[in-house]
Amino acid sequence: MQKNIIFIIVFLIFSSCGYNSLYKNSNIKNFKFNFELIQTSGDKYINNNISSVLKNYSDKNLKDIVKIKLNSSYSKSTISRDKKGKASKFNIVVTTDFNLINNDKKVKKITITEKIAIKNISNSFQQKNYEMKIKKDLSRSIARQFVEKLTSYK
Repeated sequence: MQKNIIFIIVFLIFSSCGYNSLYKNSNIKNFKFNFELIQTSGDKYINNNISSVLKNYSDKNLKDIVKIKLNSSYSKSTISRDKKGKASKFNIVVTTDFNLINNDKKVKKITITEKIAIKNISNSFQQKNYEMKIKKDLSRSIARQFVEKLTSYK
């Protein structure tokens, strides 16, 4: 009898704790915007990747248009060198400024920066391909972060 009472009390306490998943109702793919890139400057490869991700979240049927001026930059710097003085590790930084425009006036500026440290590959062709893949991944991550920030402003 005591076990049943303890079980019922424990069950009532834990069943009414009010736990909800943090991102359960905020599925980012359900949010749609009507993006219009007014101006892009900086790294064209990064801008193209960001633009392609934003197209996935864009709905041309919406009346509210989010006008964006996009400025991206890419930098690669040496972190460490080996005994011969050759670079062994690099730091890659991609920074993107999203300027939201309404009636030809800047309303909001959102800056997102992504960084990653990579090792040097002896084959220069493989190194270049690896860096391009990193650039693509970082720019897509930045675009998703931008959409998440926009949904929090809405």
